[in-house]
Amino acid sequence: MKRTIKKVYRRLFARRSCYKLNKLLLECGMHGLGILNFENDRISGEANFLQRTLRRYLPSDRKPVFVDVGANMGDYSADLLKWYPDSRVISIEPQANNYRYMQEHLQQAEMLNVALGAEVGSLTLYDRNDSEISCHASMYREVITDLHHVDVVEHQVDVTTLDQLLAERSIDRVDLLKIDTEGHEFEVLKGATEALAQQRIPLIHLEFNEMNVVSRVFFRDFRQLLAGYQFFRLLPNSMIEIPDRSIQSEWFAYQNIVCVHESIQAAKRTAA
Repeated sequence: MKRTIKKVYRRLFARRSCYKLNKLLLECGMHGLGILNFENDRISGEANFLQRTLRRYLPSDRKPVFVDVGANMGDYSADLLKWYPDSRVISIEPQANNYRYMQEHLQQAEMLNVALGAEVGSLTLYDRNDSEISCHASMYREVITDLHHVDVVEHQVDVTTLDQLLAERSIDRVDLLKIDTEGHEFEVLKGATEALAQQRIPLIHLEFNEMNVVSRVFFRDFRQLLAGYQFFRLLPNSMIEIPDRSIQSEWFAYQNIVCVHESIQAAKRTAA
């Protein structure tokens, strides 16, 4: 039946005169699959994920530990503390002005003015020059110039790895790792190879979008690095599993991805 519908549709609507209709249907379908739902945290699915879905994966015998990489001005960290007030939240933000803002408004979290990457050292952080506080700072110049179409200001920032940070702070397990680093997410995960291999990060929330065109990272790269994880895309009130097929996963547009390790998936099924 589905094949027949597709054949009939193609015969009737695969025409230049139907371009606007087909484009509208494509965009509606993308929204329905959790892509380009960026207007606010309710539409993006972040609100439902933090309030409800995350709770089902957290331990009941200890306080959860959350690491917010690319914390920006601390909104995500603040939401974590709102819904899980007894949790330990480590908020990491390399952009100096954002970090100072976070210090003034997010006293309950542990804050670090540093970037995370694949190895310890320093990197250039590129930001837009038309605003002191910005949510667009990236390790890739083209994110600012080509995607946001503004001039660049450069900052040298210190870089550490997640493995080193966890060792320095004696953190055995991260119950949720959130990464929003404007195309640098894969490099952050490369700096957590030890923790990932030891299954100490069962839940990861990251963005996948057009910045990954600039950083040249495919969704397939995340799948290969995060073996043992299932991948889901957030919807406003739920999340859907992402099939392991390029045509259904390699969409370089705003989307919230949740990676769930098979160990807690199995535990959740057993508990159910």
